[in-house]
Amino acid sequence: MQDGSTQYVQYRASGGAQGYQTMQQMNTANYEVNGQFATAERYQHYQAEVPAQHAYAAYLLDCQHSAAPCNGNDQVTTRSQGLAGNYALANSALNSASVTGMIPDPLTGEHFGNPSWYDWSPIGTGHVATFNGNVESHFDTFSPIFLTPLHFLFDVLPSYFINPKPGVPGPTYTCSPGLGCH
Repeated sequence: MQDGSTQYVQYRASGGAQGYQTMQQMNTANYEVNGQFATAERYQHYQAEVPAQHAYAAYLLDCQHSAAPCNGNDQVTTRSQGLAGNYALANSALNSASVTGMIPDPLTGEHFGNPSWYDWSPIGTGHVATFNGNVESHFDTFSPIFLTPLHFLFDVLPSYFINPKPGVPGPTYTCSPGLGCH
């Protein structure tokens, strides 16, 4: 779900509660006001849920740009390159009309020569590309358009030294709209 430039992600808590939160809210939901976890159990729950939450946010971005609809039980493969987790929707092709209005990446070398596009967020910037023919996305910490020096320092530079191309394979998730990834 999207409201202006803020993307909301539907969540399902372990107790069965459901709702919508921003990614920042999801990542900080277990914090106390002073920024610390209330209990060790909350910290462990947070650590276990974060990878699936990131996969789900990227899955929703992949679905927005896939030529075929996401109907549930979709496979999402992951790979880490630099500090970013890249999430590819299996058996998907890019819907070229879906990237109209996004910012084209002027550098294609970072994505194996494939074009890519950024959303308009200055922080937590959605980045869509193709990898092995599938729609793949991740969220950069900083926009390369609005915060170029920070993007280079925190998003690009680490990718040359930490898990360099093609990256390190990660887990495969099964994801469904409205239900999340597991």
